Amino acid sequence: MKTTPEAPGNGRFFVLLAVSLLVAASVACSSADPEIMQTDLRIVASYDPVTETFSRRLHVAVDVHDPDGSEDMDLLRVELVRYRLGWERTVDRLTQTTTAGQNWYAVHNLDLPLSGPIGTVRLTVEDKSQRSAEREIVVPPPGDIAIPDLYPILVIDEAVSEGDRGSPRILVPRDSDRVYLMVLEADERFSEPIELDLQGFEPGTEVAIPETVAERLEGRRFYLLVESSRTLWLETGPWSVSSP
Repeated sequence: MKTTPEAPGNGRFFVLLAVSLLVAASVACSSADPEIMQTDLRIVASYDPVTETFSRRLHVAVDVHDPDGSEDMDLLRVELVRYRLGWERTVDRLTQTTTAGQNWYAVHNLDLPLSGPIGTVRLTVEDKSQRSAEREIVVPPPGDIAIPDLYPILVIDEAVSEGDRGSPRILVPRDSDRVYLMVLEADERFSEPIELDLQGFEPGTEVAIPETVAERLEGRRFYLLVESSRTLWLETGPWSVSSP
């Protein structure tokens, strides 16, 4: 049970309280509202070819300017207005990147409902003085994602003899002009994306993975990722390539 301390004699407690309130008011007045300068919102639709299941995840990044300094940033709140669903992450749980004077804060892998439009996403940043800034983004309907043919697929020929097997290839979906390979390292973290340029290849054709890249993939799990639109990415995996 909490107890309230008794006031010290001759009113010192009340004097101290008054001074504390004045200091607090002074600090509050000197702080300024944060600003959301830019946003980056991506939906990743994922297809697991082994279990033949689909899922959707949300990735959000905000560029925040706080006149009181980047260390004043406290939390990011993401809300799906349509579903009355939201997440709140304190700054220690956000991925932080500072570049060219921009302070980006990102949150990844927020599970989304499998179907239906996303609608309005409300982003709120709040600093340690509980001052906040808000922005709403309307996400275009992504369409039906539960169609395997929309996704990049890894193709590997069966060996016709020991040590003889075709190189791994990627079946190109839609009009994608590039595909990214996300490789899981031994510590379960992703390495820098490997980008393959697919310009000149028709959708539905198979593109060989360069030998140097294929060697790097041997014995490791990886994902294939293509950009379908400004806000929608399509992912398949995990894949693996074993030595012949």
